[in-house]
Amino acid sequence: MTDVYDLWLQYDNRKEAAAEKMPVCSVCGNPIWDEYYFEIHGDIVCRDCVIDYLHDNCRVENVEV
Repeated sequence: MTDVYDLWLQYDNRKEAAAEKMPVCSVCGNPIWDEYYFEIHGDIVCRDCVIDYLHDNCRVENVEV
């Protein structure tokens, strides 16, 4: 009979193997588990990091209001 710890190890190993196949966010470095991500100038960015990425990498110049 399999105990709970063995089941957890099996689950953890499967999740780790799946994470290696997922795209990785250029900002936080984590695998992206969401249904979508952003690709901006070749950088892959997760939903949680997109605002920080745009703030750090995009500038608006010569804007007249």
